[in-house]
Amino acid sequence: MNKLVVENLHLQYGDNPILKGVSMTLSPGEVVALLGASGSGKTTLLRSVAGLEQPSQGKIAIGESVLYDSAAGVDMPVEQRSLGLVFQSYALWPHKTVFENVAYGLRLRNTSGADIDKRVTEALNNLGLGHLAQRLPHQLSGGQQQRVAIARALVYNPPVVLMDEPLSNLDAKLREEARA
Repeated sequence: MNKLVVENLHLQYGDNPILKGVSMTLSPGEVVALLGASGSGKTTLLRSVAGLEQPSQGKIAIGESVLYDSAAGVDMPVEQRSLGLVFQSYALWPHKTVFENVAYGLRLRNTSGADIDKRVTEALNNLGLGHLAQRLPHQLSGGQQQRVAIARALVYNPPVVLMDEPLSNLDAKLREEARA
């Protein structure tokens, strides 16, 4: 696994600076929580690493792969970054079953059908959702939807998983299980 490096990242909306020279290095296997007041730039930083926001200055790299570098003119598209993302809103496809939602990223990566079945089933079982594989998102509780979003982000084993308040709708017991 490779480390995530963010160097001197700057981003602003209009005249409002949000990220003002953010730098950090995360080692493989490390879990980091960003804490700060509402509006302090936590979500903006995650979205910048994911490629959903474009900083004005700085560099983002995972190992030898440069995702963004303002000085070199590099801005890798979101779909090529292969990061796991769990949004605060879950972003589940309402017309797809739980299984199809989790399998979506694997299908985009042209994974074989047998491997998709195995990996999705394993991810759902790990999060206590195996029995819900054929349900649609509107048939799930908020906590179940949140776990589907987590399974979808983890199923293809991305180098980095970015989560924006991923456990906020889980009760204490499920929160502990999801962390594990």
